Amino acid sequence: MPRWTGCVFALLFVLHCANYLYFFVDDEAIPYVFAQNLLDGNGLRYNSFEGPVEGYSDFLQVLVATAILEIVHLLQLDKVHVFTINKAWSLACGVGVVWVTFRMLRRLPGVGAPGLVAGMMFVVLAGPLAVWSCSSLETATFTFLISCLVAWVIAPPTDARPGWIVAACTAAALLARIDGFVYVGAVIGSAMLVRGSRERRDLFTAVVLPSLAVFTIYQLWRIWYFPDLLPPPVMTKVLYKLRPHAHVIVQGPTENYAAAFFRMYGVVPFVALCAVSLGWARSRVVVACTVAAAVVTAYLAVVGDWMFGFRFFGPVLPLFAVLVASSVTAIAMRWRTVVGWTVAASCTVWFGVVASALFERYVKLVKNESWLAHPTLDPHRYFAHYYSLVERMRGRVRPGERTAYNQAGFVPFMLDLDNIDNLGLCSRFFARLPTTDLLMTEVGRYEPPTNKPVQRAGEAYLLYRDPAFVIYPAALVRHANEQRIPDALFGGYYRFAFEDKAERNVVYIRGSQSVVPFKTDATRFLENLAHVTHVRRASVNGATVPQRDISTTFPWLRENTGRVTLAPRYSADVTFANEDEPVYQVFVSWLSTHAPVTVTVTLEDGAGTSLFQQKVELVERRPGGFHWVLPTAVRVRRVRIEAEAHTGTPARLSIGDFPVQGQTRALSAYIQRTLQFPAP
Repeated sequence: MPRWTGCVFALLFVLHCANYLYFFVDDEAIPYVFAQNLLDGNGLRYNSFEGPVEGYSDFLQVLVATAILEIVHLLQLDKVHVFTINKAWSLACGVGVVWVTFRMLRRLPGVGAPGLVAGMMFVVLAGPLAVWSCSSLETATFTFLISCLVAWVIAPPTDARPGWIVAACTAAALLARIDGFVYVGAVIGSAMLVRGSRERRDLFTAVVLPSLAVFTIYQLWRIWYFPDLLPPPVMTKVLYKLRPHAHVIVQGPTENYAAAFFRMYGVVPFVALCAVSLGWARSRVVVACTVAAAVVTAYLAVVGDWMFGFRFFGPVLPLFAVLVASSVTAIAMRWRTVVGWTVAASCTVWFGVVASALFERYVKLVKNESWLAHPTLDPHRYFAHYYSLVERMRGRVRPGERTAYNQAGFVPFMLDLDNIDNLGLCSRFFARLPTTDLLMTEVGRYEPPTNKPVQRAGEAYLLYRDPAFVIYPAALVRHANEQRIPDALFGGYYRFAFEDKAERNVVYIRGSQSVVPFKTDATRFLENLAHVTHVRRASVNGATVPQRDISTTFPWLRENTGRVTLAPRYSADVTFANEDEPVYQVFVSWLSTHAPVTVTVTLEDGAGTSLFQQKVELVERRPGGFHWVLPTAVRVRRVRIEAEAHTGTPARLSIGDFPVQGQTRALSAYIQRTLQFPAP
């Protein structure tokens, strides 16, 4: 096909992308927080008090963000324009992916016009590429680099030998993402698998060795510069997926990441289409693309991602395009050209339907509409979740004011806030915190924001740092508080200030209670020792509860409410440690019954000695909560809950969140090692 048809494909891709120009995720602004600190001479820091921290997964994007931010400063533009420039750069990279794929398919031997059209329409109508070409994250840049690598290494021009440009592209890809080595390794490894010995040697000496040297130097530098072997985003979002989940509560996606991607296209027809090329074409390029795509897909099936649009599959799209093009060409050659064109047309319709379905999902989930249908320059549309909060906070906060907001990018960047990211992506304290009485999610560590009088270690850290404002997405606050927004958080230390105009965020301001105890006493940093993730052994009415059933048997040990039957007695015995550990508080958020009941809570040490016991007389239909602060710590390892109905007949007892607050040895050592007392 003539070269000008590549421009047609590029134009169609731009029109596809235009639907997603309102797309924005908060993580796009995180590199700009680091870029701002870099330009201010503070180094790669997220805030002023936690030192250098690798709170990003895209080092190259931080450098790009620094350059863009400096340009905006020189032009004396509002900082919000960095996203306009970066979006334009990403769109250019997306167009570059289309063009590189076109050039690659056009020169591949045996790929005819029907196959080229089918392969290109797969890329042009690929929702993941269109979505993330409208984002300021590194996705489009990284996809472009990997696409170039595929075109130069797996499907190179005839008699072409790798040179410094290929090595530079490989090194850039390794620096573009923390997991760039997985994609680069899959592409280069699959290419070496199908090449001859001389080609392998040339590839190794010209590309692998120099790029490996750059990668090694970078890794040595980052380990020296940051006191962490793994970046916080990896520690909080990925590491728990690679370990057994017995001692962590995970709130994961409903469907595997890779499975969801293939389901979007239809697993059976898509795999069958790609497999045709492997069965009939039998070329080195097809084999290499298949191997590389399989390796990356297996990796993505493990790590996953929470963001809309399957961004991690972007670099795999050119590989699939080769397989689609080869399959359609093989069909055309095996039968007739008209059959090939019919299949190519059918594929185009198929990919168009998939693209349309993804856009409908985008409208539903992201709650935005097509820019192409409703274009505007109103920043509220581009930054719908955050811009009204920025407007409301201006005048209320000063540059450098300390805040805590788990949306760590846009608002802290726009307002120059000294922010604490309590998801742990940009905070070393939260990323390393050795507590398990929380949820591990696709976006990081999550502690539900409530007004309970018990402060966990994460909440205690916020009080230790004493931010002027604590901000949460309104949906998270409502979800954690029975679909309402409480008047205060953390036992009254923060009072409700306002909800932004868009009703997306809730702002709390510091109350009058003194936080001096948290700044002077390391024992204020607590966790629920009896949380289900700590339970070693448990029994109910003398019968042992299997480990796999502990979470469902004791929902109140993971912040939920459960019901038990008193017939007319009930006894639960929970051993939560192998050694006695200090307990400072016992809290029961809810006890309720329809008959008079006596509830006894007992804490025992390893010898079976009762060191704390409290009896509660429950009156019919008069629920209540209880909070016991022990005058001195008791070292225990077991909690027993006993209940008896006064009537001697069966009764039902509801038990709410039931934390036994103390410090494990690991937590105590971590707090002493990490923080200063009194606080500076």
